Amino acid sequence: MTLPFLLDGELAAHRVEPDGDRNKRMEWNLLLGGRHPHPERLGYTWLEFGRLRADGVAEYRTIGAGLKAVAGRGIARHWFFVTGQRIGPELSLIGPTRVALTRDKLKDAVDGSGMVYDTASDYRRAVDEALFGLGGHRYQALVNLLIQLRQPQLSKKPDEKLLSRALTEALPPLDPALVTTVAEAFRGLDEEREALRGLAEAKTAADAFLTRYRRYAAVAAKRRAAATGQQPLRAARPGTG
Repeated sequence: MTLPFLLDGELAAHRVEPDGDRNKRMEWNLLLGGRHPHPERLGYTWLEFGRLRADGVAEYRTIGAGLKAVAGRGIARHWFFVTGQRIGPELSLIGPTRVALTRDKLKDAVDGSGMVYDTASDYRRAVDEALFGLGGHRYQALVNLLIQLRQPQLSKKPDEKLLSRALTEALPPLDPALVTTVAEAFRGLDEEREALRGLAEAKTAADAFLTRYRRYAAVAAKRRAAATGQQPLRAARPGTG
């Protein structure tokens, strides 16, 4: 659940829950379906990404969300963050009194190393820029695809038709202009293929002609040489002395 949610930022149950059950709301994760002793609770969820750069230095990005749930109201408030800090060594999401940070305190904590966002769209843009660089359209399409592919019915019993439908629903239709460009490119390839075939046929014909012509030239040269060798030698004119 955490991975699609923190890449997507949408709280809707059909996007958060693997089975798409609209009755399983996000506040359950904080209030435990009413079993938590307090009617109000604030919590965080996050993911840390890391890599080694070419110079051998480790680089990290942490993405996360803060959620405040209130019994009877659901998620009363939520926010997101992207930072270069690591949870624990550099950034603590709880204060000295062991209470989770409010949005404003989190903003102060990541100041200079990250940003806090209030909307899912701004957050997705920041995640894409920090981690992937795909652009809004491609990033959203791939998140939609991830949400479709993690459906339990796809993993429990793989079905070709069901998978095809999931892919169709997740991926947006191609831009007609792009389809036209690709079609024209294929037509151009057909024309070039025909031109190449014509050139290949011309080369084959030229090679065959040259083979016959070489034989003809060799025979003609031999005959000319033989004729020259059979001519009588003329007597030399005597000189005067």
